[in-house]
Amino acid sequence: MINIRQKSLPQMSAWLPELFEALDDILFECAEKEPSSEQQVELFEVMRSLRLQKTRISQQFSNYLSNQFIAMTPAKIEDSIPESIEGISLSYCNLFPNMLSHLCQRFNHVVGSDVFSVESMPLGSMSLLNAFSQSIATLKLSPKVDTVLLQHFYRQIMCRMRPILLEANQALIEADVLPDLKTQAESSPHNWAK
Repeated sequence: MINIRQKSLPQMSAWLPELFEALDDILFECAEKEPSSEQQVELFEVMRSLRLQKTRISQQFSNYLSNQFIAMTPAKIEDSIPESIEGISLSYCNLFPNMLSHLCQRFNHVVGSDVFSVESMPLGSMSLLNAFSQSIATLKLSPKVDTVLLQHFYRQIMCRMRPILLEANQALIEADVLPDLKTQAESSPHNWAK
């Protein structure tokens, strides 16, 4: 697991600056279109906070995921999660169904029981969403702005997870963890460059 953590976290961390840049642009566009001056002020304040706190947010994101790998415990999934998060989680699982399923089976094999789901395992949808949600929690966002940030996190980070998931599966295959499960490169309409 150390090998997977050491390879996946730096790659995701390298994508975060691009996410912050995209969030800055989208929040500015939203503020320009917003008729309410109160909403404009909120959006500009979020932009400012993201700029000032991006290093802390990146560090907390990495720490959350690193701790999950170290503890090998499932991510918490609330009984009632907002539809937007549920939709993002489902979209991620639908992007990489075989890779996630095989990785989940391999993680469960390593820990010796079926404690993980494709959502709750390290690199699973809820692990990634929880890591990002907790890292931006101090921003005190409105539900609407929170949803915008999570949707862009999905587009900028989660949709790019294909090479990380392939590498994680390959590392476990090389460690002789369920090597007979064959993970195939799943095709998707997304651009996987970078």
